[in-house]
Amino acid sequence: MLAVETGDLLVVRFSPMHVDALMEDAEDSAKECESLGEPRLYSVSTFGLIKTEDDTEDELLRRICEEAPVGGRRVWLASGRALGQEGFVTRLRAASASLRCHSGEDLHLPDVEKLVKCLTPGRERNPAWRK
Repeated sequence: MLAVETGDLLVVRFSPMHVDALMEDAEDSAKECESLGEPRLYSVSTFGLIKTEDDTEDELLRRICEEAPVGGRRVWLASGRALGQEGFVTRLRAASASLRCHSGEDLHLPDVEKLVKCLTPGRERNPAWRK
């Protein structure tokens, strides 16, 4: 399990987790921004919670997976700090655990590939997965 420091964000990406799907998600999010009259922002849908002193990573992951309106057998994890060090920004959306992870106002294949590389080592089984 990925270690996350107290006060940092545990970021979770649900399936699909490949470059083509992330590019499509980023394109869709930019169109959504534009339709709302906001500047185009290419971002990828993720979910996350901030770790408190009382939380374990397993508890956070379970809570996120149970509350997220999406699912899948596998999830991919990263800390908000690690993503930030790679140039990504997480910003809160409507739901408390819904985040958009982005690298700017332009969509570049190398950025999406870098995001995949950041998340891939954190591949875990979704603890809320039900067959």
